[in-house]
Amino acid sequence: ARLRVIAQALGIDRIDAGPQAVAVTFRAGSEARTRADAALAASSGRLSWREERLLLETPDAAEPLIAVEEMLRLLS
Repeated sequence: ARLRVIAQALGIDRIDAGPQAVAVTFRAGSEARTRADAALAASSGRLSWREERLLLETPDAAEPLIAVEEMLRLLS
């Protein structure tokens, strides 16, 4: 529930998490894309856009929940 509240505050509509990556989709019309672009620039290559989703690749097969927390931290 805590992560859902944080995601909503960040303008995130959907989070998909698996063993290789976390992908977030932002709400349409949300100003979150500007924040995401700033996070992308500061992420040292850890974040990337793939179509309309922002990805955080987790090559070390991190626990999905931990990877989601990291993604939200990068966007905060």
